[in-house]
Amino acid sequence: MKGEHLHLLPRAAEVLIDTVVRDEPGVLCYLWLQDLDDKKHISVFECYVNKDACKAHEATEAYSQFAEAVGPYAEGLDINYAEWKDGTLM
Repeated sequence: MKGEHLHLLPRAAEVLIDTVVRDEPGVLCYLWLQDLDDKKHISVFECYVNKDACKAHEATEAYSQFAEAVGPYAEGLDINYAEWKDGTLM
């Protein structure tokens, strides 16, 4: 996240998380972590019951609004998918 725009993230994230957790049944949890040494580095861990729930989330209005609000200020985005199968992270 560009340093001069970090102040935008907490409110945008709060609105998204509140809406998603309330309205999307496939969401298990959200974790937002800010690096203590590099405040511009923010990691987001989103947990869903399955990949379909994740894809459904990406199609929501809340997701679009968050991307619109924060996307222009992001410096990079890496998305990694992992799934649990028989108690193992795949």
